[in-house]
Amino acid sequence: MTSGDVGLLNDATALTVFSVAVAAATSGGFSLGHAGGLFLLAAIGGVIVGAVVAFAVRLVRSVVREPLMLNTISLATPFAAYLLGEQLHASGVLAVVVAGLLVGQDTPRAVSGTSRLQTGAVWRLVDFLLEGFVFLLIGEQLPTILTGLDAYSTGTIVVASVASVGIVLLLRPLWLTFTEYVPRRLHMRLARKAPTTIGA
Repeated sequence: MTSGDVGLLNDATALTVFSVAVAAATSGGFSLGHAGGLFLLAAIGGVIVGAVVAFAVRLVRSVVREPLMLNTISLATPFAAYLLGEQLHASGVLAVVVAGLLVGQDTPRAVSGTSRLQTGAVWRLVDFLLEGFVFLLIGEQLPTILTGLDAYSTGTIVVASVASVGIVLLLRPLWLTFTEYVPRRLHMRLARKAPTTIGA
């Protein structure tokens, strides 16, 4: 797994934590155990849904060779993973990431070079359009956010901003260190336990 893949999983996990936190905050009461249980259910469910969707896509791609159809399947995969995950009250974001990683791992073997070139060009265009659309939505929300800040004092806004940024700056490197350290330790432990061949 590359650092980009780890980054995708980190972002998906963060979004899952955020959605669980929002649900807990708006439900009228907060319980750490309940919120933790919701997170585990959403995360595990998202991973399972993503794996199921990836398996289904692999089966379909094994019989479809037309590049246009493969492009259609590629574009439909994240929507299918997200909608199925949300329908089952799992993390749709994690489902999309897991499905994408598993499908992408199988792509060089299952898809021809011509189809990969076409799919890559389509996704570059989609990525450009979605990024522009996201920034447009953020810009549209900004006036509403600024108007809502009138209900709070300047001191409260400054303290909340500093606390939020400080927590992010503290937790981000800790999480990245953890996600880099644990897989490396597991790999080293598995390598030590692996039987050595004599006379190799």
